[in-house]
Amino acid sequence: MMAKHRLQGQALKPNVECLPRKQLAALQNERLQKLLVRLANTSPFYQEKLAPFRPRLYSVNSSTLKGLPFTTKADLREKGLEAFLTLPKNKLLRLHASSGSTGKPTVVAYSENDLALWAQMTARALGSIGVGPGVLVQNAYGFGLGTGGLGFQLGIEQLKAIQLPTGVLNVEKQFLFLKELKSEVLLCTPSLASALTSFAKQTRQSLADLSLKAAVLGGEIFSPSLQRRLEAFWGIKVYGTYGLSEILGPGVAHACEAGAGMHLYEDHFLAEVIDPVNGALLKETQEEVEGELVLTTLTKQAMPLLRYRTQDRVRLTRKPCICGRTTARLVEVKGRDQEAFMLNGHKIYLSEIEELALQFPELEPHYQIVLHPILPPTLQIEVNPDIQSAELRIQLEKALEAALEQKFVGAHFQVHLFSPHILPRFEGKAQRLQHFKDTVKKPLSHNCAAPPSGRAVLKLDPIEQ
Repeated sequence: MMAKHRLQGQALKPNVECLPRKQLAALQNERLQKLLVRLANTSPFYQEKLAPFRPRLYSVNSSTLKGLPFTTKADLREKGLEAFLTLPKNKLLRLHASSGSTGKPTVVAYSENDLALWAQMTARALGSIGVGPGVLVQNAYGFGLGTGGLGFQLGIEQLKAIQLPTGVLNVEKQFLFLKELKSEVLLCTPSLASALTSFAKQTRQSLADLSLKAAVLGGEIFSPSLQRRLEAFWGIKVYGTYGLSEILGPGVAHACEAGAGMHLYEDHFLAEVIDPVNGALLKETQEEVEGELVLTTLTKQAMPLLRYRTQDRVRLTRKPCICGRTTARLVEVKGRDQEAFMLNGHKIYLSEIEELALQFPELEPHYQIVLHPILPPTLQIEVNPDIQSAELRIQLEKALEAALEQKFVGAHFQVHLFSPHILPRFEGKAQRLQHFKDTVKKPLSHNCAAPPSGRAVLKLDPIEQ
């Protein structure tokens, strides 16, 4: 299916997004100076951290920032909210918290100006893909402690578009609203987009009645292979969006029409890329660099952060984009180091496995990785309903095992195929990585019943015979 029309996006702030790099650096340095003074004078945490550097704070710029200390998630957890505030509590309007997927949730604070900034950033993101007055946006991110739903709500309202805040409704109701209310833009996680695709296929839904033109996927990493599949199935344009609650929430970076990565909004966020092992700033080769992304919030007021280690492994380029924007782009986000795993000396990210697996048209984007204490990791993945031959299934398993071994240079995987609708569907963040704690010597029972959505499947058999 192909969409008849596409939304026409535009840069809401072309005077900044298309600014020559030298002028952008000057703007960053001006804002960085103000930030450092405010942190050194008002934040209990940074007053202590920056005390040894006070004599030279006024001379620090974006190129000499590497001499200042990092801020980490552990700092936020250990010191708590009040240690990072640069405004009194009576100036705060909202608190949010991270998902806590890797430990204790981190709490962040917003002032009135911060919420206005947030609205500008998510409006800039959505405006770049054509959201505006009269466009119906189905906002299927969570509304609550997380920043997804409420962050995008601010931008939708600023653009004077129509919002349908479906939040974390189940797949059937999400599709019903897509169909009945003619939503044009869907905001959701890649997992929900995959679950909607599975639902539409399983129930033989007609897509001809839909008005959907674009989807904005965030909250978790997804591969180019999954993006291509979603675009082909729904006949829409799929955009990636990037944010994290500690920095702002959604609205830190967003893909443009060119599809050449996600543009960082560098007038508000200063980006560095470091070696994740030793913390050294990495040099760019031909204006491109790969490592851990470090961000400094240049204009946040209530709880600004200096050199925050995001723990996200990215590939960043500062080459101008064909869309005309000059801001740096995240051309690849592999994922968090804590959500990767080591195998034969290789650090393996789930996005890399997904990218490879979905190059096999017979396989569906519903999978989990089970780590064993003794056996090789097991990739559990569903096949599409047309694959009925047991012989073909075995061939697929062997072919994918060989492809994984080739990609990761000798790292061995077990691949176990499952029938459609056996593995869990996730309507929020997917829990792809599972740890099998018992010693496993042989596959378990072939009786693989579908679990409730969001629960892990630890059946290790090949598909039912």
